[in-house]
Formats: sequence, structure tokens, C-alpha cells
Amino acid sequence: MSVLPDPRRGQPLMLDANGISPATRDILETEVRRILAECSEQAHMLLTTERPRLEQVVEALLQAETLDAGHIYAAAGLPTPGEQEGSAHAFGNDASPGHTE
Repeated sequence: MSVLPDPRRGQPLMLDANGISPATRDILETEVRRILAECSEQAHMLLTTERPRLEQVVEALLQAETLDAGHIYAAAGLPTPGEQEGSAHAFGNDASPGHTE
């Protein structure tokens, strides 16, 4: 498909070096800025909301230095993937996989 300039405009369709018209470039830049701002806001809200879980993971890392995925989920108070919601270990309990009482 090709777009030809309107002969009534009196000037040809202008494209920049990348083959994009200034108007299209402005629309794209505006949309990219909107998407980035929306994503940044969502990330900020998520980090703010989940801050307590992040702090629990930080504390667990300070104690153990390295954690596997199961321990990270447990420290955050989340079920591991494939584990049922009701059986998640709360932070502060010994959540090691081989732990028995």
C-alpha cells in the first residue's frame, strides 16, 4: 500500500530519514510516553503494596545469604507454584523443605 500526497495540499508528503512523517512520529512518541507512564505507575503501586513481602524476603536473605525459590516464596508468605493457597508457610516459620516437627 502506498500513500500519495493530496494534490490540493500544495506540498508533498514529508517523511523524515526513517520514512516516518512528523505527525506519525509525534503520535508514536505520545503513545510510548503514555504506556511508559502507565507501566511506571503500576510498578510503583505494586512495589508499594507488596513492600511488606519484599521486606520479609530481605530479612530472610540477610539471615541466609542465598535462598532457593521455595524459601523465597515461603519468606514472602506466598504458596510456591503448584502448591495450594491454604498450605503456604508464613514467614518466621521454618520453611525448609525437609523440616519436620
